[in-house]
Amino acid sequence: FCYVSTLDIYGPPQSLPVTEDNAARPASYYGASKLAAEAIMCVFAERSQVPVTVLRLSQVYGPGDNSRKAIPNFIRAALRGEAPIIYGDGADERDYVFVADVVAAIELSLVGRVPGTFNIAGGRGCTIREIAAPIVRLTGSTAGPIWKPRATPATRIVLDIGRAERQLGYHPQVDLEEGLRRTVDWFRENTAAA
Repeated sequence: FCYVSTLDIYGPPQSLPVTEDNAARPASYYGASKLAAEAIMCVFAERSQVPVTVLRLSQVYGPGDNSRKAIPNFIRAALRGEAPIIYGDGADERDYVFVADVVAAIELSLVGRVPGTFNIAGGRGCTIREIAAPIVRLTGSTAGPIWKPRATPATRIVLDIGRAERQLGYHPQVDLEEGLRRTVDWFRENTAAA
């Protein structure tokens, strides 16, 4: 059994990169609910003798992502000829993972039947500033970002994927540039989503 969890179970990290052994201190109801579900999965595994793999996903992006997060927001704005809006100084850092790499991790967990908890991420941090620049270039936009004040402190979270590499054989295949290109192409072809 593969349970898809989230980096939100960690809450604000004390140090980077975050390993699976870091304390779980969710700061949102979503993170708390995912952590509770992980505990339920542990009980299920013990009682049923079914191997359970928990995958804690980082910031997933890619074609079909119509959420209100930075990458799709920036792409939608740039394709409309509008400037992406960056809150604060753009130093917020995330560990982005392309959706195809997430699918590969799920397949590895199901085929390998490796029990345990694993971080699934791209393997490197990237700031909001670093995301905006290639999106503007890939869309051909001439509108640079607009900077606005932010109401909350900057967030930095990068996940350590060493355990997933060693035990699952997980290795992200799609780098950020290629993933952004594929995502921009999808938005171009699906103008209703933009």
